Amino acid sequence: MKIRLLLMALTITGIAQAQSLTSGIDKANMNPAVKPGDDFYQYAAGGWLKAHPLDAVHPMNGSFTDLEEQNNDRIRELVKEYAAKRLPQGTVGQKIGALYRMYMDSVSRNRMGFDPISGRPWPRWPPSATASRYST
Repeated sequence: MKIRLLLMALTITGIAQAQSLTSGIDKANMNPAVKPGDDFYQYAAGGWLKAHPLDAVHPMNGSFTDLEEQNNDRIRELVKEYAAKRLPQGTVGQKIGALYRMYMDSVSRNRMGFDPISGRPWPRWPPSATASRYST
């Protein structure tokens, strides 16, 4: 009974608020200086675009962009954590860490050149001096 009363009160409140609105369009988000026939997008959203400029790093704005950045940061920290730890051989974390360390070791990659992708046997890979460094 109390739930019905609450729902009825909320419905009445919503109807009263809807009747007080004159329009669902916020004119502050518009740019009346632009003619709608010339550039309707700027006319309709120019005020909002001016109030919410994009920075040089982001080509777009929104919660999904923020979520993507947060996810990339978490993955980066997790991979660095795996690379810094000594994990049991063959585990997923150990493989991720070893791959990251190999990728970051530009000196060894430059020394190997294109041998790993040339199709020839890999006489220098993994070099015995660096093999233990990647397998930890």
